[in-house]
Amino acid sequence: MKKFARQARVLLLSAFVFCAAQLLRLNKSKRASRTRTAPRTLLIGAYGNGNFGDDIIGQAIALGVKSYGSVLIAARLEDVSRLNENVGRTVVVGGGLRSLSKILKLSRETDIAILGGGGLLEGRRTDVNVHRLILEYLGKLAVCGLRGQPIAIHGIGVSPNLYSSQVVNTAVRSMLRAVDVVAVRDPASYETVRDCGAKPTLIRDPAIVLFESWAPTIKKVKSSVGVVLLDHHRWPTFKKADAQAELNRQNELTELASQLISQARQGKHISIFNFHWSDVAMSRDLRDLFLTQGGDVTKLEVVPYHQTSSEVPFKLLMACNEVLTMRFHPALAALTSGAKVDVIGSLQKLEQLRSSTETEGKTWQYPSEYADPLAQLSSIFGRRDSSSVLRPEDITS
Repeated sequence: MKKFARQARVLLLSAFVFCAAQLLRLNKSKRASRTRTAPRTLLIGAYGNGNFGDDIIGQAIALGVKSYGSVLIAARLEDVSRLNENVGRTVVVGGGLRSLSKILKLSRETDIAILGGGGLLEGRRTDVNVHRLILEYLGKLAVCGLRGQPIAIHGIGVSPNLYSSQVVNTAVRSMLRAVDVVAVRDPASYETVRDCGAKPTLIRDPAIVLFESWAPTIKKVKSSVGVVLLDHHRWPTFKKADAQAELNRQNELTELASQLISQARQGKHISIFNFHWSDVAMSRDLRDLFLTQGGDVTKLEVVPYHQTSSEVPFKLLMACNEVLTMRFHPALAALTSGAKVDVIGSLQKLEQLRSSTETEGKTWQYPSEYADPLAQLSSIFGRRDSSSVLRPEDITS
């Protein structure tokens, strides 16, 4: 019954997104000509779900948006205290069909809507929950567009070849063509969006503007190793999985614990980070394995998950000389600070990005073909001159 209900919601969302996209394409030029001197922007994304990576993207995008006007963040879940601290006003709209009515209400207070950033249109191709989330995000953007607002997608990832459902794919393709401005963060997403008939721009991940502004102030901690986890074996519920998944998880952690013990015996200090609430259980399990296998407790610490600001764990991680990571944004932050970064498992988009530019003896930088995410905002707001865009270094405490 639950499976049927989920599939029914996906069909309803698909129908709404597809029909909305047809209407949006009819008044695209009219939306593009709509300008305001100080526009109020509604930023839509995966905010409030307890992920420091999502928080830092929102903070970075909001920084650029504030160069043109004000920003209101539409959060999906309720963990918004750090966003309120670092950005400003946040409203929890929830998920599902009901969230569309809340977005409609917020759209009456705003002039422009942006969907971004992160892997909002990425996920397991066959997972109905992924299909529902993707359509929900596009549906929220469509609601704003139907009210005549310019709508944009900024700094996201899109699953290559889209998804297993042709109904979902048809809706997604239609909406990507209807959006006024589309900017993606990796070449695979660029190709996918272009194949849908849209005209995307390839930009650097929005969070990079913060990482680059922090990097000169970071003081490296000698012989330090940062570890960033992701409990993918228990995704998406993050509860105990089936026997095979739990065995794979145990083997992965056991191997990692052995690796950390070896580094600790070389005099290195290990810091395990929690960038999402689900990381806490995995950090605890890794710590227990480290100790039961003979690791030195004085060489290991677990950085607490609860922080007043999303900047704190990123800056602590950037101070490490070496980083082992399962997550993209921590890896990007570490690379920007000049750390040696090793991926645990598979982070294909990071490996492709790093291998294209990494130079021996020099700090990693983005390839030149990636556009500036802050300058890209000028096309969303209908401005040709991006010289006045606010950057982190322009802000004094």
